[in-house]
Amino acid sequence: MKDQLFNRKIFLSLLAVVMCLGFTAMSYGQAVVSVDPAEVESPAAGEQLMVKINIAGGAGVGGYQATVNFDATALSYVESANADYLPAGAFSTPAKVTEGSVTVAAASLAGTSDGDGTLATVKFEVIEAKASSITLTGVIISDATGNELEITTTDGMVTAPAADTAEGDTDAADTAEGDADAADTAEGDTDAVDMAEGDTDAADTAEGDADAADMAEGDADAADMAEGDADAA
Repeated sequence: MKDQLFNRKIFLSLLAVVMCLGFTAMSYGQAVVSVDPAEVESPAAGEQLMVKINIAGGAGVGGYQATVNFDATALSYVESANADYLPAGAFSTPAKVTEGSVTVAAASLAGTSDGDGTLATVKFEVIEAKASSITLTGVIISDATGNELEITTTDGMVTAPAADTAEGDTDAADTAEGDADAADTAEGDTDAVDMAEGDTDAADTAEGDADAADMAEGDADAADMAEGDADAA
């Protein structure tokens, strides 16, 4: 009975060790495929931009495929190439290019690769220097027998040039200043209208005073006439 319990304990211990080793192997096999650089400032229009498709934590990698998606209003595909991650002698298939995407793929017949490195490079020409994204879809990492390995992916981003941002801030400041000037002008026009209205009021007052003087003078003439009539009588 004691021997059975002892053997059972040994079995359970070995099972626990095997399970731990299995989880470790699964964790190691979780490779990450990413766009490098993860964030880059856009070059000027007409210049070129190259990104790498990197892999980290690869184990027993014998081939890959990935679709690189980009903003066709910001970037134009130029060329792509298999990098040096796979063993020497690996061959790549012709890139499949559509508007806004390019699919790259390569495989090795001379073994597999482990660890970190660059799977492929993709070169673009800048159409318009603005913010856009470079994303990965349909990524397949396979072993020497063509079995798909477990992976995760990380996308990249192209940011607008800092000069454009500063220029935008300047334009906003100029607009605000223009609005302030317009407000000042409008206020000046209002003041001018008020002044003109004041001058009109002053003219009306002066005219009123003149009318009053004329009336007083007329009353005086009437009095003189009355006095003259009295003298005549």
